[in-house]
Amino acid sequence: MIIINKASAGSGKTYTLVKEYLIMLLGKKTEGGNYILDKHPNDNHRYILAITFTNKATEEMKSRIVETLDVLASNPDESPYITDLTTMLGASKDDISKSAGIAERQMLEDYTNFNVCTIDTFFQKILRTFAYEVNLSSNYGVELNDEYVVELGVNNLKTRLHDESGKKNKSLSHWLWMFVQDSIKNGSSWDVFYKPKSKKTVDNSLYNFAKVLTNEVVKKNSKQLFDFLADPKNIQAFNMALNSGISNLIPKVKECVSNIYELLKGPDIKANNYFTKFLDALNNSANPFLIKDLDKKVEKKIADQSFVNKNSAKVNESAICLYLEQIRDYGTVYASYKKILDLTYQLGLLGDINASMQDFANENNTILLSGTNDIVKRIIDGCETPFIYDAAQFPARRVSRHVEDAVGKFAAACQKRSGKRPRQSDYRRCEAEHIPLPQLRPATVPLAAEGRLQQRQH
Repeated sequence: MIIINKASAGSGKTYTLVKEYLIMLLGKKTEGGNYILDKHPNDNHRYILAITFTNKATEEMKSRIVETLDVLASNPDESPYITDLTTMLGASKDDISKSAGIAERQMLEDYTNFNVCTIDTFFQKILRTFAYEVNLSSNYGVELNDEYVVELGVNNLKTRLHDESGKKNKSLSHWLWMFVQDSIKNGSSWDVFYKPKSKKTVDNSLYNFAKVLTNEVVKKNSKQLFDFLADPKNIQAFNMALNSGISNLIPKVKECVSNIYELLKGPDIKANNYFTKFLDALNNSANPFLIKDLDKKVEKKIADQSFVNKNSAKVNESAICLYLEQIRDYGTVYASYKKILDLTYQLGLLGDINASMQDFANENNTILLSGTNDIVKRIIDGCETPFIYDAAQFPARRVSRHVEDAVGKFAAACQKRSGKRPRQSDYRRCEAEHIPLPQLRPATVPLAAEGRLQQRQH
């Protein structure tokens, strides 16, 4: 069940979130879904995850929780939460105070596992744990600035004009030449590698064009897109398919014209001269879609329905209109094909720029912060999400590098037994050595709360 607290500033959202956290921290869930007081908390804070958007919100949440626990443990009557907690947990103030004291002590002694963090921190925590599974070095860096990497990708594009043997990359050269031509048509500079310094200047450079790579839609489909663009032959095949589609549309238009001619035949039917001239133009043209304002002319013919003269016998006007509508629709499809065909070179450029960006990332052992979401999706694809969080917890337990052979044998056994590769959850049962990560006590524990805790212990 998902509960959304939506309210204006100052209405008590943080208060409500802290209350929910305290209920989970001090309580234990019954089979009916309610919470009752846990009189003997056992590191409950380790099993609660709170995600925020900003570091400021993280610090606010942590401080509020620790301070509230301290007040509940020392003087519960002064806490604004005590009434809600006694009602929700069905316990007395004294019992809640004792549990709060135990939970506070456990939390401060294990502050690293007090899991209130930003969404970026949480994702990085997962990535660090599963770096090996997604082919990342454990000491990888994170680049915060997408535009910086995009600029590097564009700058390195020049080096991709020739391969290692010095052979010219004809596809990339052609795509760059098309981009230059379009830039000139749009009234911009031929130097597409020049980046305007003034924001007032219209930027039709490769740098501005390549920013589409940071678009969320592109990132969401990046694997499929760039796997396709990795081979220039795929773009050539795509162009051929578009040209074939365009070629197939022309005879369909002429077939519609031929059917209209048939409807205009018959005794006492006198076709409108202007309408027959329009049909002749469609029929005689090598590419009827090149007729100027074809869509508007077809729409006008449908609206006027002046297919025959006034003294003519009646014709099936609705059938003629249907054929004209088909011609109009074919025109729309043609325009779409042509527009895509004119811009396929841009796909090739994006593929090469992205490849340059990936080269930079691989050479510098770096990932983009904006790409974290995509990598996390790859990690959890087809796996059990609870295991992801469980594995990312501190002390985390991961398979040691020197037991890769054992893990490999385990995976092979699963493959042989079920015909499927093992899921992440299956590795729990792998009898390989697990090494806990070191537990570090951070220096960020609220000093006031820690001091009061030490006084009570003495």
